[in-house]
Amino acid sequence: MVLLLSAFGGTTLTEQLVRTLEEPYYLGLSEEIAVSDVVLVLGGHASSAEGEPHGFDAGAAFDRVLTGIELVRSGKGERLCLGGGAAGSSQPLVSEFELITPWIERWELLDLPVEHLGLCQDTREEALRAKKMADEQGWDRVLLVTSALHMRRAEAVFKKSGLDVQTVACDFQSKPTGPNVLIPSSGRLYLLRAFLHEIVGVFSYRIRGWID
Repeated sequence: MVLLLSAFGGTTLTEQLVRTLEEPYYLGLSEEIAVSDVVLVLGGHASSAEGEPHGFDAGAAFDRVLTGIELVRSGKGERLCLGGGAAGSSQPLVSEFELITPWIERWELLDLPVEHLGLCQDTREEALRAKKMADEQGWDRVLLVTSALHMRRAEAVFKKSGLDVQTVACDFQSKPTGPNVLIPSSGRLYLLRAFLHEIVGVFSYRIRGWID
């Protein structure tokens, strides 16, 4: 156990594992990104927090929201659509969309309405809701925005739903968090947890037939 903790929590091994999932999606906001009908930002970026001046707690994946806004502002998308689930456990349930939209409007970050997928339980439900909206509103081009570590599974499930998406990843985690010291760090162990979550998630989606 000590050796495993030292290997994954005290060396760059965890960052190297995460890089295998993130590296194919390194692109940035380049000219290679085609103009789309919608920039679709997946959830998991914010939670409710009483007492916060702006009304929400920006999570570690809040880069997703910032990237989506930047894409629309730079002319890469005609509208912004937010996914996500419940932002807390209190009743009635409040969605991430309901927390983030007022902040976007107060700061006048966009000059168009922000759409949403409604409350979704997971990435697959976001994909199914997005496909339904695409059929109803005639979306042909969709820019899919999520964390680089999550993009492999997200891209696969969206394509399985029938949407041909272009991916724009953000929130890259594979940058070195420190030298090899053999003393486990909480940051690397958290990163290992996120990596294993995605590996298990891909396996789970595949055996359920949600991805190819």
